[in-house]
Amino acid sequence: MTSRDVAIGSSPPITQENGERRKSGRAVRKPDVFAEEHHEGSLLINGSGKRKRQSRGDALLDLDADAFQEEESESDEQSEGSADEEELKERRRQSRQKKSTPKPSKRVKISNGTGTTLAIRSAKVTPKSASQKARVQKARSRQSQVNQEGLYAEVFGRGNSGEDAAAGWFQRYEQNNVNAMCEMVNFVLQCTGCKAKVTVHDIEDVDNIPNKLGDLQDEYQEASITDYPLISKHKDYAAFRPVLVDFFSAVIRTMHNSSTLYEDQTLFDNIQIWVDTMSSAGIRPFRHTATLISLTMSTALCQVARDLESIISMSRRQAETEGRKKKVNQARVKSIQQKTEADEKKLATVENILKDEFDVVFVHRYRDVDPRIRVECVSAMGNWIMTYRSMFLEGQYLRYLGWVLSDTVAHTRAEVVKQLKLLFRSPGNIGPLRGFTDRFRSRMVEIAARDVEPGVRADTIELLDRLRDAELLEPDDIDIIGQLIFDSEPKVRKAVGKFFVSNLEDLYKANIEPIGDEQLDSLMPKAYDNEDYLSPTRSWIKFKCLAETLKAYDGNEEQGNGHRQTSMLVASNMDSRYMLATQAIFSHMRELQEWESLAGYLLYDHSAITSDADDADPAAALQGIYKLNDGEEAILLEVLDYTVKLYLIQTVESQTEGKKKGRKTQASKDDVHEKQETAAYHLSKIIPQLLNKYGSVPQAASAILRLEHLLDMDLLNELHSSETTYSVLLDDINKQFMTHSDRSVLAEASVALLKAKSSEPVKEAADTKMQEMWDDTLNTLQNLLHDQNSEARGTLTRNLLTEVSNTVSRLSSLASISDCTSFLETTMPASLSKKKQQSQAAKASPLDLLFQLCRRGTADDEEEDDVAALEDDLATCAIKTLLFYFMWKIQSIRSSITSNDIHHLEHHPDLLTDLSTHRTAFADRLSEISSSRLPLDPLRLLSLSTTLDLYTLFSTLRHARPAKESQHLPPPVRNQLDDLIHPIPSPLQTATLQTHDRLERMFAKKSRRKLDPSSSASKANHPEPGENDAPIGDSSDSDSDSAAAADNDEEDDDGAPDVAGGKDARKASVLLAEQNLCEFTGKLVLAVIAGVVVDSETGTGTATGTEKMGLRERLGRNRTRLGANYREVLAYLEDKREKLPGKKGLLGWWEEGCGRGMGKGREGEEGRGQGQGEGEEE
Repeated sequence: MTSRDVAIGSSPPITQENGERRKSGRAVRKPDVFAEEHHEGSLLINGSGKRKRQSRGDALLDLDADAFQEEESESDEQSEGSADEEELKERRRQSRQKKSTPKPSKRVKISNGTGTTLAIRSAKVTPKSASQKARVQKARSRQSQVNQEGLYAEVFGRGNSGEDAAAGWFQRYEQNNVNAMCEMVNFVLQCTGCKAKVTVHDIEDVDNIPNKLGDLQDEYQEASITDYPLISKHKDYAAFRPVLVDFFSAVIRTMHNSSTLYEDQTLFDNIQIWVDTMSSAGIRPFRHTATLISLTMSTALCQVARDLESIISMSRRQAETEGRKKKVNQARVKSIQQKTEADEKKLATVENILKDEFDVVFVHRYRDVDPRIRVECVSAMGNWIMTYRSMFLEGQYLRYLGWVLSDTVAHTRAEVVKQLKLLFRSPGNIGPLRGFTDRFRSRMVEIAARDVEPGVRADTIELLDRLRDAELLEPDDIDIIGQLIFDSEPKVRKAVGKFFVSNLEDLYKANIEPIGDEQLDSLMPKAYDNEDYLSPTRSWIKFKCLAETLKAYDGNEEQGNGHRQTSMLVASNMDSRYMLATQAIFSHMRELQEWESLAGYLLYDHSAITSDADDADPAAALQGIYKLNDGEEAILLEVLDYTVKLYLIQTVESQTEGKKKGRKTQASKDDVHEKQETAAYHLSKIIPQLLNKYGSVPQAASAILRLEHLLDMDLLNELHSSETTYSVLLDDINKQFMTHSDRSVLAEASVALLKAKSSEPVKEAADTKMQEMWDDTLNTLQNLLHDQNSEARGTLTRNLLTEVSNTVSRLSSLASISDCTSFLETTMPASLSKKKQQSQAAKASPLDLLFQLCRRGTADDEEEDDVAALEDDLATCAIKTLLFYFMWKIQSIRSSITSNDIHHLEHHPDLLTDLSTHRTAFADRLSEISSSRLPLDPLRLLSLSTTLDLYTLFSTLRHARPAKESQHLPPPVRNQLDDLIHPIPSPLQTATLQTHDRLERMFAKKSRRKLDPSSSASKANHPEPGENDAPIGDSSDSDSDSAAAADNDEEDDDGAPDVAGGKDARKASVLLAEQNLCEFTGKLVLAVIAGVVVDSETGTGTATGTEKMGLRERLGRNRTRLGANYREVLAYLEDKREKLPGKKGLLGWWEEGCGRGMGKGREGEEGRGQGQGEGEEE
């Protein structure tokens, strides 16, 4: 075994005593040992007499001149007539250059025998190719580095470039190679952060290198250094890595240009033996720094090999060209062949070094425990493949990139994907990469579909898009990636947009291929006329492909094919999955910009098409191609909704971007305004037609009503066609509102009415229409409940119960956008017959009917499940409507007080008295419902949440006062207002806290979190009912039932039960549990801040058990255990015990929301959330 075999072994160093290491394929020799008795500070053996070769750039640019100079020196005896005309011109040009160029000075020998002065050809003179012209950041001079010694100060501390530092070191090497080599090794050690140094004797003793490095590692570890320059964030090491890389790259280029790399390998061998041994060191700073240096030198060698390969190829072409001439210049041919052989030997030397470095360093370090080192290896491998394709673009090297695709660190996987994207970008690499793709394609698809890091998934999708363009993906892979258009991650959807549209293009081409381009041109135009968007165009075929693909992918996702990401989009009071998919593909699909054509496609009567795509008649076959099937219209309606929205946003943003760039002109303003007017005009014509065709389908009606939200009424007013248009649109909205029972349709229609009220041109017409809707809805309710028992549960037939529930739901939607107090407080309209007015139902006001309907929320175990669900839905709608009633009443009182218009309060004190009576009645109904329900029953949660909202709402009157400080409320009015503010009754507070604790444990159970021990103690001391136990407050509970409930609850706390439906259902249950907990806790926090829930720490003294702890402490005991959302909700309790009247905290914001949320500003989620009142509080 040679000394080199010992020196380059992996860590721990392997010696002859403990075994043999794996040797590389190249034959290695023992490097010459530096010793004073052999060298005496002299030059390299072959370094003084050999003529220096030209630089790489000179060889590439003036190869003909070099060959000709060699030929000229050997052909003096030949006559000038034997040369052809081209050679004569070249000789004359060379002679002129010799006359104009001064001769270089001769090298002068040093008299003391220490050596000669060489004209070092540094890498600085080598012209870089276009791919190498990246700016290298130079080291800035810093005092801490200037004071360093030797090579480290030259590279990092004196502002030198890498070429200058390398050339200076090489000159010192030729003067005294031992000292220069010692300087280089100490430089590498200093780059690792090691302060110890090697001596000249360590350099001479090659066999002792592993032992010396072991001693250095021990000394380094004793210093307890945790940081090293390569990863340090300290300002002294800014740009450390690029400067280090530039220096060692320059060292290799200098060795190549001076031919030292080939004529005497002692220099590189000694650098290599130290660096490679350090790359296998046990401590990370040594291993990381040495690995980077080794990889950098290999990258530089790849560049040298590429240049040599280009020179060899050029020489061979020149030889072939010379050989085809009539009169072959044999001397020239011989000279070119000799130069080619010399370059081939150089290339073989470089390739041997590359193979050795790959086997010794890369093979061990690409799987290093440090992910930074693995990233360095992956990046270097990508550079090698791109730089020197003829060697590294092979399966034996590409496979390492494929293996690292399974790395456990996301950053490493991202680096592999980045390098693969660069490789697949070049069309010339596709052929050699086919084998790699077949082997690792499934892993790339798996990363795109299931990786935990969205950024890695997005990059992999872009990579797979390039594979798709190269036809390297299977159809199943294309479908798996295409389905990611429904993914829950926005970054993933954005990345898959281009991929998805490319698939649509392929499907479009496959559909029209049987027809042919010529017949297609005659049958269907390429574009549409703005005034005739009902005519078929080619975009209709693409819209058909879009609907067909979205429907197929949605169906595949629902079936669950095992390759889909488990977290998919679910539309609930938010943009639907099809809308978000449209957002991802909008910028890539040009046809979506022509949204009027899509609307025309939807308005087309597809039921009249009887042919199919296989029809022999081209015209009939074309109709069969773009004919829509069942379910595809609803998909395209949602696509149309979001397309129009994105189009209008894009129009406005184009004007904003022009303003930012200083290009905003009057012409651009007019163009944007014209586009907006055109869009408003087309929408006003299209929406009624779409409602007329699809209005009977709830899902389609919701999508079309969302289109109405985008209609700018002010622009229609400018078009002088507003009155008729307003009337038609409001009639359509009224029709949808009064005929549909679907809650999503009611929510969208409510937002449309609210938007109409906010527009000045249509405000009066909208108010009139809403007045009619209130009258019609209330009349319908009173007619339905005529001669019916509206309080007792189970007294209405199923059909009648459904009608009443739908009617009350419409009342709740209307109450969310308009003041309902006057409508609910009046009795039956006088227009009805006297006979009806004499009935009991006619004498009751709508408000009384709603109070009666609330009683139907009391549980009845003898009901059928479907009837019980209808009863609960009716009670839910009644509770929400009554809460809106109280919100409007409080808002009216606050507005009167602020404006000091309180005459009606002074002269009619019964107004506040009646309000207090109604509040008490409502609270009693809610208490009855909560006491009869299971702890986590949805109606119980709603009743307790509404109780918290109700008492918090009335507490906002505490600080109500006129806007002007000089004005004051009369004492009687002030006293009446104070009488309206009461804390929540103690039984309801107890039930609320018990429900909160139960929600905490339920979420902890489903999300597998651990609660504070005091929570378990509370459960043991006060066992609460299980999820399926008898209601709280039921006197029929026996001791055995209580024990069973406690056992059941304990069993639930042990672990979350399996949820039917797989991972998606379990994730949904966790999210739902968290939502319920955070919503309920948010209302409880507001009530605590408002002072309507008494903190036992400062209020009552009768609490027992864990109730003795303060309420704030009780709420916050699991603050850090139940996630960030829960923690943020509880954060509002900090430092909010007292709020000055003029200060606006969370409660002040809530008070403003009560005034703004009912009428203004409910166009967002509050207005679309089925008329609920939670949006204002939270």
